Amino acid sequence: MKSAAALPLLLAAAAPLAAGEPAPPATTEAARAIDPRDVGVGTLAPDVALVFPGQPSRKLSELAGPGGLVILARNEDCPVSKRQTFDLRAVGEAAAVAGMKTVLLNVALKDGETQIRAFDRMATSADYALDADRSVANALRIRTTTEAIVLDRSRTVIYRGAIDDRLGVGLVRAAATHRFLIDAIGAASRGARPLVEATTAPGCALELDAPPAPPKDSVPTWHGRISRIVDRHCADCHRKGEAAPFPLTTLDEVRAQKEMSAVVVANRTMPPWYAGESCGPFSSDLSLAAADRDALLSWFRGGMPEGDPKDALAPRARTAGWKIAKPDVVLRVPEPFTVPASGTVKYQMRWVTASFAEDRWVRAFEVRPSAPEVVHHILVFARYRKGDPRSRTQAPFDGGVTGFFAAMVPGQGHMEWPDGMAKLLPAGTDLYFQIHYTPIGREVTDQPSIALRFADGPPREEVRTRGVFNAKFEIPPGAPRHKVTAGWTFPERAKILSFMPHMHLRGTAFRYDLELPDGTRKLLLDVPRYAFDWQLVCTLREPLEVPRGSRVIATAWFDNSAANPHNPDPKATVRFGEQTEDEMLIGYLDWVPLGD
Repeated sequence: MKSAAALPLLLAAAAPLAAGEPAPPATTEAARAIDPRDVGVGTLAPDVALVFPGQPSRKLSELAGPGGLVILARNEDCPVSKRQTFDLRAVGEAAAVAGMKTVLLNVALKDGETQIRAFDRMATSADYALDADRSVANALRIRTTTEAIVLDRSRTVIYRGAIDDRLGVGLVRAAATHRFLIDAIGAASRGARPLVEATTAPGCALELDAPPAPPKDSVPTWHGRISRIVDRHCADCHRKGEAAPFPLTTLDEVRAQKEMSAVVVANRTMPPWYAGESCGPFSSDLSLAAADRDALLSWFRGGMPEGDPKDALAPRARTAGWKIAKPDVVLRVPEPFTVPASGTVKYQMRWVTASFAEDRWVRAFEVRPSAPEVVHHILVFARYRKGDPRSRTQAPFDGGVTGFFAAMVPGQGHMEWPDGMAKLLPAGTDLYFQIHYTPIGREVTDQPSIALRFADGPPREEVRTRGVFNAKFEIPPGAPRHKVTAGWTFPERAKILSFMPHMHLRGTAFRYDLELPDGTRKLLLDVPRYAFDWQLVCTLREPLEVPRGSRVIATAWFDNSAANPHNPDPKATVRFGEQTEDEMLIGYLDWVPLGD
């Protein structure tokens, strides 16, 4: 039997369409995360003019508040859009706190007076604009009658998609579990990127004109497009106080690095991303979209024009401190360590006493060295107190194969989980830092820290980390492609969130496969060109549910030959060990137990 919530949608679908009206929804659909690169997140929105009843038209650049602008597509003839009406007040309030203006854009092909009266009853403070000819919807590529767009004050698209996951096509929940739009508004107010930057927007589809083709042989400009690509893909690391060797935050800085930048963009060395195209998709994908790569290379070849300063990117409010929102606690390694100017530094092992008196649920963490220029990576492990049930699975420290808690790897040092997810830090737990230093030609002192932000209480879903490992292998001297495998079986139904493969200097390739209880195999992650310098976390855009008894198989390949330029000693028989001259096979994965 169909639900009562779905009935109006079915009736709407059965009604005849007026010419040019939006197509009603036809199937059940919930909001889901999508690739932000596919819908223009991070680009400059066109400065289109909006029409307001009884008022002069105004451009987007004239509408934005000091924090930016929120645009909400509306059409009360669409059942899903109509049901959203009472969600708008919370959005308007969040936008006002963030210094953003809100515009409700009526994309119905009529005058909209009836809808204006309905919104007056809501007593919203939002402006109400009409788009009877769909010129604004076409310019902004608005896909449905429920889509929301967040712009910063320089008209850069910060988020686009659904308000939340409470409503969908044939779907009405009592409450939202993910407040995509309000979370995006909050992130934008802090100068941060939203945890989810783009989603589908279930509603009635809008029929748009084909986008206009760009002028032939046109060259993008710094202010119009290139600054936004660089800010999004380069500047988090290439700025003062971070690990990259030179800054890329201004036009002059990028021009100074033209030759090197063009080479690493063309050969896809930068931005770093090594997952194969046959797996994923991953929300942590750092790579450039093909169109962005082409735009950068065209700009380099075309003389790197500056463009119109009125389109300049608003400066990001990046901080030299924590990238996560204000942490609840910061734990610091007790003593600083002086990294010598040259030579090889053994991994430094440091204990940090947390010993909270009660269990804590960690919603976000960030691992941060005080001197990032000399830190290759930091792995943080939890050492459970005696008597904790988890301590039974943890032998005396075993090279990091159990108790993995957090990490800082090149380009990625923080993690935040959505509402309703958190990782347990049991009472009495201490933390163990494994730090890999790389000398840079001068002495540098470093004292790492970890910042934690807590959930209010136990979450709906507990995030756990498992290391799929093999600690008993031997790599023969000179072996050019030595294969080692490891496996682990889920003890219950589960949801997989992310992967982080870990090897040392001889590691060349890594993959995760899933073997289901019926014997079916599925590729989870393929890293055909593993790079020790970039140990990236691969977070699935949509978590993967697996049944009890599913087995994750981690496979690693090592090159112990003289042809490997990173090999410390091709004549050595190599075994598992913590130091860089040893090797490891650990396939970390974050997962959520779902019960049976």
